[in-house]
Amino acid sequence: MVGGTTDRVKRALVTVNAGSADHPVVVRAIQPGSVRLEIEAGNGFMVTHPYWVFENLDLRGVCTVDDYCEHAFHIMGNAHGTVIRNNAMQEFSAHIKVNGLRGMFPDDGLIQHNTIINSRTRLAEKPVTPIDIVAASRWTVADNVIADFVKRGSDGQSYGVYMKGAGEGGRIERNLVICTPRDVSEPAAKPGSGARVGISMGGGGSGPAYCRDLACAVEHTGGIIANNIVAHCNDFGIDINRSRLISIVHNTLINTSGIDIRSEPASADLQGNLIEGRIRARKGASFKQRDNQIGGFGDHQEAADKLDFGWAMRFSAVATGTGASDDFCRRPRGSSSVVGALTEAGSCP
Repeated sequence: MVGGTTDRVKRALVTVNAGSADHPVVVRAIQPGSVRLEIEAGNGFMVTHPYWVFENLDLRGVCTVDDYCEHAFHIMGNAHGTVIRNNAMQEFSAHIKVNGLRGMFPDDGLIQHNTIINSRTRLAEKPVTPIDIVAASRWTVADNVIADFVKRGSDGQSYGVYMKGAGEGGRIERNLVICTPRDVSEPAAKPGSGARVGISMGGGGSGPAYCRDLACAVEHTGGIIANNIVAHCNDFGIDINRSRLISIVHNTLINTSGIDIRSEPASADLQGNLIEGRIRARKGASFKQRDNQIGGFGDHQEAADKLDFGWAMRFSAVATGTGASDDFCRRPRGSSSVVGALTEAGSCP
């Protein structure tokens, strides 16, 4: 346990011992933000052992070249049971990277209550995806703020969070994902402004060598995307690429193109979503839907573009979607509730 310091990290801090489920290794600041690590390296922490917990840290990338500050956390191989909770991470391309190593996969992790942002466009050739999970199963990404992930360089494509690489059973829930609050409507073809996607199962696809099954005919199976608020993306708010049996439940999408399900064998079940945009299926993909509000907020929302969730008029109640027993604020839904991520108007209590 440490507190009240600022330190410069010029090479990765690497785990050397394993914890256990009952006795994890804990790296924790006494108070949130009381320990700042200025990272001047490709990785801040490299985690290759199981059951490590990181809490209350402030990690800032300070590299003069954006591609040199790639990850605050790189979680690999045998590092199952990793917990990253209540940290602030800023100025990285892929703040949290998770992937297999030598045939082992870091399953069953938790990323919760973190603030994951950048203050400006990343001038990067490497992927820009604040939470980048490849070939790992049963990760939960919950209750985070993920914002400002704009890429200039290479293909210009960026994602807020994705799971891909033939994993299964991931949950992405109750996150606030804001692609960017600035220049929201810049077209993807404009120099310096790439296509920005909020949440994805499948991302841009995976090379077979990086896949859990060395094939990736399916990028992710049986994932849940629930109770998220996704805003101000010049591409789709939710994207499903070659991922199957994905549940998309009670999300609110503001100023995005909507939901895209693409490339066989992609399949999704959509329930109770509030979608400013559209639902599109293509390249052999399929979906089922029930009780979604599609196309906009009409007269119901006062100022959704400003992330003001006061209601001018309450939406009608629908049957609560499977897998979303509470809402964005963790208020219980009951057997019926309104569409979208919030069951009540205004901010969380």
